[in-house]
Amino acid sequence: MHKYFFLLLFLPFTACSGNTENKHNVGETSVQESIVQVVDVEGFEEAMNKENIIVLDVRTDGEVAQGVIPGAIQIDYMDNEEFKEGIAQLEKNKEILVYCKVGGRSAKAASYLKENGFTSIYDLKGGYDAWSAAGKPTEKLNK
Repeated sequence: MHKYFFLLLFLPFTACSGNTENKHNVGETSVQESIVQVVDVEGFEEAMNKENIIVLDVRTDGEVAQGVIPGAIQIDYMDNEEFKEGIAQLEKNKEILVYCKVGGRSAKAASYLKENGFTSIYDLKGGYDAWSAAGKPTEKLNK
């Protein structure tokens, strides 16, 4: 009985050991693992200061008429064909900062981005509503 108790106690520590890097080596090629980070307004704003980013608004035309986060491009998640075509045009080596109205669609969009080879994705928790409620800057989208 005691030796089984010890085994059960020790097993979780050994099961989690191993390589914790986000890269997998395949032959001579290194493939980076896709990561989706759900961030609050401050984390999203901090990520916006990085180089090589795309700020992606996945809301509808009616929603973006209220305003967007500065520098955002819109690709409407609700228009399946437009969304897939728009995502296919984005550079996969850029960091994608994605948001919607409150966070539901952006989570789905982030998952789609991850499945399609984008490696660094930030999803704004609470979406545009959280951003504007925090008094962060917005602008009108020029289409």
